[in-house]
Amino acid sequence: AYVGKTISSIEAQGLNRIEKDAVLGKLQSRAGQPLEASKIREDIRALFAMGYFDDIEVRADASADGSKVSLVYVVRERPVISKIEFQGNERIGTSDLKEVVKVKEWSIFDANKVKEDVALIQKHYEDKGFYLAKVTFDVKPGKAGEVVCPLDRNASAARGLEHEPDGVGAGVEGRFN
Repeated sequence: AYVGKTISSIEAQGLNRIEKDAVLGKLQSRAGQPLEASKIREDIRALFAMGYFDDIEVRADASADGSKVSLVYVVRERPVISKIEFQGNERIGTSDLKEVVKVKEWSIFDANKVKEDVALIQKHYEDKGFYLAKVTFDVKPGKAGEVVCPLDRNASAARGLEHEPDGVGAGVEGRFN
């Protein structure tokens, strides 16, 4: 119903940490141009490609005479990682593990990047001779717009593996919470 009508204005809502100009600069749709469905789809793709948003909704409101339309891009920002904790890592020190992971505190949370870090930690344990190590992750909500990612290990599951008489290696189970 709005396709072809002139765009009178474009706004962005839901921004907390990301600059409005950064969002509007990614859009192909422009005020003064006719509304095109293909451009809206490209706008949404471009905003998701920024990696900062979990959800994007586009709202259109017609002017009183119906000749123009205003667009509002409503976004939900991904949370930031306020803290990364390593717990129960008796065999490899926290500073050593911090050097292995690529995700840093105060970065935008991306589950895929955290999974990549879990794999890097897993490989690091294997490289140190701990072939039975198992690392998993979970996420805890923190303050508004933040998450905490502690790495924890299941001590009871790993304890027997740490004391193997033949010295095969220790196992570690952990979680990013």
